[in-house]
Amino acid sequence: MNDNKRTYTMKQIANLIGIDKTKIWRFIRDNNIHEYSKNGRALLFNEQQKSRIIKGVKSSDVHSMNEQKNDSNLSDKELISVLKNELEQKNKEIDRFQKLLDQQQQLNLSSQKLLESKNGTTQSHENDSKDDKIKPDKNISEQNKKPSNETRESFWKRLFR
Repeated sequence: MNDNKRTYTMKQIANLIGIDKTKIWRFIRDNNIHEYSKNGRALLFNEQQKSRIIKGVKSSDVHSMNEQKNDSNLSDKELISVLKNELEQKNKEIDRFQKLLDQQQQLNLSSQKLLESKNGTTQSHENDSKDDKIKPDKNISEQNKKPSNETRESFWKRLFR
């Protein structure tokens, strides 16, 4: 093969740099680098793509190492201010949840009172019906009396008075 047409797999590129193949794959995926060709399931990249991948992966590694150094180099005052901000956010969140809890409890109390009032009205209706059984209505007792033969009404007339 000519050097111009030489292709590399992700594993070969990873071995050149000395890193894991998955870092190469993630960089290719995140930067939308398309393969030069395929050999079965293996993706092949040309010389230009290889150099772009190597530069990108190395620069991202250097960038991530610098971020870790910057995080560890925070002064005590900066760290305290960051922690204070986080604490204030947590306190605001706790206050918000406390308000929601209070609202929930008020809602439960009002619905409980409503249910109790409904149960009270149904119990009074039940008591009324018990009283009716004990003291029958005058109309019902009059209907049950047998009329004389002269004024005897039909069953249906008696029923629908």
